[in-house]
Amino acid sequence: MPERERVLRGILRALIDSRPGGTYEGKLLLNVISNSDIGDAGGCALGAALHAMPGPLGLSKVNLYACATTAAGIAPVADAFRLRGFKPPGLRDLFLNANIHLRDDGLAILAQALPPTLENFSMASTGCGDQGMS
Repeated sequence: MPERERVLRGILRALIDSRPGGTYEGKLLLNVISNSDIGDAGGCALGAALHAMPGPLGLSKVNLYACATTAAGIAPVADAFRLRGFKPPGLRDLFLNANIHLRDDGLAILAQALPPTLENFSMASTGCGDQGMS
């Protein structure tokens, strides 16, 4: 099975387990790390999967370390965050490190969707400058 398919199947399994009655109901830890094969297409697929989930999202931690995503790939994820919202206790940890092409525009898109429950946000090596921080 190609690596990309394996990772996307893992995302789907994690999302299914976070549903009511699932193994990790309301406590989903989504780790898609160090996989440059994901890219923007994987970000779009993740956004679509998050949109398909019922009710508020049961995510408490999302780690998209080194997934080679840009603003185009993070936009559907941010859209799902913003439109779906989060179950208590809410999203607490978001890690985007080493997505060097995310840049200011990607972080600006994401910033509009960050919930007030966020405690840890790591964005080292994302190509973000002063504009992305405003």
